[in-house]
Parts: sequence; C-alpha cells; structure tokens
Amino acid sequence: MKHIKMVKVLFFGITGDISGAQEKSFPANNLSELQSILYQEYPKLSTCKFRIAVNGVIGSGDVKFNGDEVIALLPPFAGG
Repeated sequence: MKHIKMVKVLFFGITGDISGAQEKSFPANNLSELQSILYQEYPKLSTCKFRIAVNGVIGSGDVKFNGDEVIALLPPFAGG
C-alpha cells in the first residue's frame, strides 16, 4: 500500500482569494497529484495564472514529494 504524504501549500495573491486560506495541507505524493487535488477543490484556480514553487524552486512535471515540502502558489508578479 502506498503511503500518501501531506504537503503544506501556501497561497499568495489571487490563489489565496480563491482558496480563502493562506496555508493548507493536502495529501499528495507528487506535483501532478497535488495539482489535480487543487483544481478539484478550487475549480477557479484553473482559470487563473500562477506558478508552483516547491521548496522555493519553480516546479513542473512530476516532482515527487518526500512529505516535508513547502509548496507555494505564486501569481504573476509585476516588476519595475
């Protein structure tokens, strides 16, 4: 039986507005699984642009989790 890890997700900007939270934990073993859970729980996330950082590094693809990761949902930043 596969052990499912709990990962902490930090919500910033519009992602926090959509989720109604600044932080929440989710059961996920990899980034793809977490994205599916997030889109299922917060369907409006699929309509906004954001990047996902895993322990401070922008992640993509099937990043596997150890269970102690901190995931941040980062909306686009305006620079100047």
